[in-house]
Amino acid sequence: GAQKSEVVERMKGVTAPEVQELPAETIAYSPVVIESQRLGTVAVGYSHARLAETRNQALWSGLVVLLAALIGVVVARYAAKRLIEPIHELRKIAMRIADGDLSGDVPVGSKDEVGELAATFSLMVQRLRAIAAQARKIAVGALSQRIEATGDLADAFNRMVNSLAEIVSRIQRAGGLIARATDAIVDSARTQEASATEQASSVEETRRTME
Repeated sequence: GAQKSEVVERMKGVTAPEVQELPAETIAYSPVVIESQRLGTVAVGYSHARLAETRNQALWSGLVVLLAALIGVVVARYAAKRLIEPIHELRKIAMRIADGDLSGDVPVGSKDEVGELAATFSLMVQRLRAIAAQARKIAVGALSQRIEATGDLADAFNRMVNSLAEIVSRIQRAGGLIARATDAIVDSARTQEASATEQASSVEETRRTME
């Protein structure tokens, strides 16, 4: 149209780079010169409406990126909280176990890696409770108790119980021998006492006869 004709006419008179501001667009002109010979003019224009649209798109894109980043931060904090809180709870339970307290239960609230760790921890506590219960029975003399588990702790515990049972058995055998020896000594003393009494009676009877 008329604007295009105006641009063409202006390109013919351009001798140096210049910029033309129009109501709807901005046009930049630059002559093309090679070896001091002008070959023509290059004109580059951009629409103000298109520029505004691009600016709005960039603004909206920036807002979307910012919103996504905020959502990512919130989700990351929530995930970290869900991950860290069970670990802190397991740490507290571990400290109680280290102090000898096996009364606390281990909560298993998920099926992820932390949940599997909590389940394993709970199984460990149950086995320690079983060992503690059998230890209490052994403490009151039930030396037939054994730990129904595998591992170094159970093996050492069962060996200790076997050793205690053997020691008690030896003590009982020794006690039996001592009891039999004591009975023999008592029987011998009674026999000697009866013999001495009989001899004393005989002597007394002889004395009376002589009188």
